[in-house]
Amino acid sequence: MQTPSGTRLYDSASYRRIDDNMPLNKAAYFFVNFNKIDGDFFQAFPFLAEKGLSAESVQPFMSLLDSEGLALVALDDKFAVQTFISLNRAILEDSKYIDFKEKYSADLTQYVDANAIAFWGGENLEYQVKRMLEALAGGDNAVIEVFDKIIQGYSQKYFGPEVNFNTDLLPLFANEFALTMEKNGEEQVYKLIVELTDPSAEAVKIHEIADNFAEIGAVFEPKVVEYILEDGTVSKEIVAVAEAIIKEEVIYQGTTIYELKMGKQDWVIAYSIIDNVAIIATDTQGIKSAIDAKNGEISSLKTSDTYSKLIAPVLKHSDEVSYFNMEELLPTMFEGEILPPMLGLVSSLSSGKSYFDDGITSINYLRIK
Repeated sequence: MQTPSGTRLYDSASYRRIDDNMPLNKAAYFFVNFNKIDGDFFQAFPFLAEKGLSAESVQPFMSLLDSEGLALVALDDKFAVQTFISLNRAILEDSKYIDFKEKYSADLTQYVDANAIAFWGGENLEYQVKRMLEALAGGDNAVIEVFDKIIQGYSQKYFGPEVNFNTDLLPLFANEFALTMEKNGEEQVYKLIVELTDPSAEAVKIHEIADNFAEIGAVFEPKVVEYILEDGTVSKEIVAVAEAIIKEEVIYQGTTIYELKMGKQDWVIAYSIIDNVAIIATDTQGIKSAIDAKNGEISSLKTSDTYSKLIAPVLKHSDEVSYFNMEELLPTMFEGEILPPMLGLVSSLSSGKSYFDDGITSINYLRIK
């Protein structure tokens, strides 16, 4: 294939850079040069415009990218999809986060139920989030500064004016972290697991933050309030009334679980500290399942067939890993809607990313029903 200038696409610097990072044996291959995408591209795909996308709206993000390749490889029991995104290094020369690398071991999977619906884990949550923002902003650090100010505002709103997001909260996420989605009956339980650096000191900090939240955290419930006007008529107004947050303790398998109950709305945030790990969940059962998984009372994701076949192979080459049980996740995403036939073919998906000086590579495994 030749470019408009008459040179072969195969010989172009963008193509060679991508192809050199792709597997040799591939069943299918896709390549895109982001430098060539303009308004005509979006006109050729009207469904993109229908989603509010245009050349102008994606320009900051696109300026960061040079080109991307995707290769499909057929394996014995699954498909592997490998991608490589070539980055524009001129824009990222002052980058603080793209080049961040940490050895990731996924040890926190031992606190996750083997039947988890979704899992995402990595090292240093601050850097993971900020390099994502840096990429989306096309290297504009002002976006990260705005993000910091917004997060600081919410931190003070829910945890008190003396709490500083960067010095009090972020250090708690400096090591390995995991975000999971599990099932408790018909309800989804969301769980955050973090490895602590100094368990004794950081446990005190977590309790202080939880106590502040219980004291001033705003949980509002709409209520109708009646007023008598000067002429004697009664006026009604719907107002948001703050409700109390009650902190209680539950002992389970010798471990203390702390519950923050949100007023009368039956909302609960539970947390506990096990060894050098802090766990926060949207249901007490999420903490109990973590304790049971760690103690071997139930199968953990770490010891599961899912881990050995879908997560461990990805982990070898990745700074972060995600896993999705599509048979459980898709019905919750398309509740009340018809599931697209193509999505119904995938039973599970695992993915991992690695960041390099010149690009981002990902390896994805799709298990088909």
